[in-house]
Amino acid sequence: MVVGDHNAHEEVLAPARAQRWDPEFLGRYRQRAQAERKVAQIKSRIPGIPWRGLDKANLWLDLRIAALNLDRPRHLGLSRRR
Repeated sequence: MVVGDHNAHEEVLAPARAQRWDPEFLGRYRQRAQAERKVAQIKSRIPGIPWRGLDKANLWLDLRIAALNLDRPRHLGLSRRR
């Protein structure tokens, strides 16, 4: 509940707000953002897993991740064109 400019949980929120500028927190947050982008890539353009069953779903996920990893150097400009 917010009363004016004061939140009822301000004593918990204030230290958390101060911590968000800590270099350690910023590093962890950067890693989290990278992981979330990768998960979004895995899920993008696929309405659902195309195969039924846990083993087949895990295989599909492994193939999707491998394809993204193989495509990564091209996005970094590291591919050689002949």
